[in-house]
Amino acid sequence: MAEVVLLEERGEAKRAVVKYSALERLLHLVHLVSFVVLALTGLALTYRSAGWAVYLFGSYAAVKAIHHLFAWIFVISAGLFFLKLLPHARFAPYDAEWISKLGGYLDRSHRVRAPAGRVNAGQKLFFWFVLLGIIVLAVTGFVIMYTPAQPGQALHLALHDLAAGLVIAAVLVHLYLTTIANPGTFWIMITGQADEDYIREHNPQWYEELKEKGLL
Repeated sequence: MAEVVLLEERGEAKRAVVKYSALERLLHLVHLVSFVVLALTGLALTYRSAGWAVYLFGSYAAVKAIHHLFAWIFVISAGLFFLKLLPHARFAPYDAEWISKLGGYLDRSHRVRAPAGRVNAGQKLFFWFVLLGIIVLAVTGFVIMYTPAQPGQALHLALHDLAAGLVIAAVLVHLYLTTIANPGTFWIMITGQADEDYIREHNPQWYEELKEKGLL
């Protein structure tokens, strides 16, 4: 059940809801840090001539060892994080309207308010896309790590690189949408708290649910 707190903003008290628990934020942080490390070391492994890789990590052997270590951290933290968010990632009937309106991002008047629950349809699509990408990365990555001489290794490497590129691109779009496109959204993942005005604007269906429960 959602927890309501009071936020002090410019001398004014505002009601806010704990949108993300401490565990969810911790898993997200570990997941994000391990993703960045894997992206950097993965690029270094793909482009071995990159001098910056040796400068950052010391040697090619160190890059490989770090990549393998953080692969486990990434997969475990991702699995726990996705299991935690799974109940909120199921699509609802109103999500079709959000998708048809593209979340209202193309409306320059900013008058279009796309319906959304605790998690909007765009975040759900991101969830499932990245989950599929991580599964491909994990399967191909562990095959490459533990059976390097297996036939079809070139195919595994190609699939691994393709999945990595797509996931990195998706994360960059996600980062843009949670910072520049929607100011304050990234901070919610840091504090875990979303104020009443934000929820009313970005999560109208969830806002109505919270009102019906007497939480807002």
